[in-house]
Formats: sequence, C-alpha cells, structure tokens
Amino acid sequence: MLYSDQSFTPSGSDDPLAEFSRHEQYRLLGVGKIPFQQLSVSECAHLCLQVAEGDMFNCSSFEYVADTSDCLLMDISCEDHKLLADKSRDFYQLKG
Repeated sequence: MLYSDQSFTPSGSDDPLAEFSRHEQYRLLGVGKIPFQQLSVSECAHLCLQVAEGDMFNCSSFEYVADTSDCLLMDISCEDHKLLADKSRDFYQLKG
C-alpha cells in the first residue's frame, strides 16, 4: 500500500473525499500529473492529502479515472487552468 492506514484530513473527517470539491466528467487542460495506478478514489484523495502534509509534493488536486483505477496527482487548481469536459474521469480540487 502506498500510504499509511492512519487517517489524516485537515478537517478531522474520516472521509478524505470530504476535503475535495468534485467536478464530475472534467479534467484540467495540459498540466503535469503524477500517476498512480490501482487506487480507489478514496485512496487517491488520501494520498494527495498525505503527500501535501509531508511536504513531499504540493498536491492540491487530482483526476481519477474509474475505469482503470488511475490516480493523477497535481499541484495546480482549476482557478489557474481551464477545465475540459472528459467523460472518462473526474477532477477533484482541494477545498479552501
């Protein structure tokens, strides 16, 4: 497993997805993404929070491809880059 089982969310929630705003069937246009494979969407959210907390990577968003269980971590937000419709994935932006 790529992350610890210890829960971490800034708000103290048990659900790491509660920390993100979901943009269903969207992706960010042309940005660098760090890929991880075979993760659930919840594991992807947890990983993003964990690497941001550990100062390993400034993860502020991710895309999730449910059909392939691919997680794509990013250090940018949808305020800085254009969202494009994409039925193959969902975009998640860290709240706040």
